[in-house]
Amino acid sequence: MSWLDDLYGALPASNLPQGARHVLLILAFHANYEDGSNAWPSTSTIVRCAGMSRSTVFLHLQRLEADGWIKRHKVTGPRGVVIYAITPPPVRDQSATSPVTGPNLDLYLKTTTTAV
Repeated sequence: MSWLDDLYGALPASNLPQGARHVLLILAFHANYEDGSNAWPSTSTIVRCAGMSRSTVFLHLQRLEADGWIKRHKVTGPRGVVIYAITPPPVRDQSATSPVTGPNLDLYLKTTTTAV
């Protein structure tokens, strides 16, 4: 399973606020496709893409890091670049805690889990 599968599977069951999810998806868009690392959009880029204030973006980044969704690595240099890695929690068994019930459960499980 890839980090994108983990992200796609874990986000619906998370308690992240909408703004934090938005910031996380912006980081994922900028990340290395193979492993979710090496995302280095500037804060200004995240602010512009998210349509949020700088302080709100910082709050969401802090929340994402505290909850283990991202890791930040500060690179020393004249501009102080921050490199992000997306680290979603592993996907749990969706059938035990699925928010979907009834006839759509099978469809939900097929779209949120992947065969290994």
